[in-house]
Amino acid sequence: MIKSIVMIRRKNGITQEAFIQHYEEVHAPLAICYFAGCFKRYVRNYVIAALGDEPPPFDVISEFWVEDEDALVRIAELNSAPAAQVLRDDEAEFMDVARTVTYMVDEQVSSI
Repeated sequence: MIKSIVMIRRKNGITQEAFIQHYEEVHAPLAICYFAGCFKRYVRNYVIAALGDEPPPFDVISEFWVEDEDALVRIAELNSAPAAQVLRDDEAEFMDVARTVTYMVDEQVSSI
């Protein structure tokens, strides 16, 4: 299983509540539909409080799991297709796209 983490900041002028509502009611369903069959799991983790004095540089950490490298290739193909412009246009509506950061990670889980 391959996992990526994406840290996303909302656009200036958009409240946290409006950001979450748009992501949950518009963007996530759109992405799930467009990338049907590609993701094994898709989780959004919204920051509700910061520990410390500095606010975090993001509002949500989105996690995406895919089965294998073939799924990554399929996602890349879909992302470069003209139809993906709908997703990019939607992201521009509520995300500060220039500040989005994506990492491929190696998840290690411990039972406690």
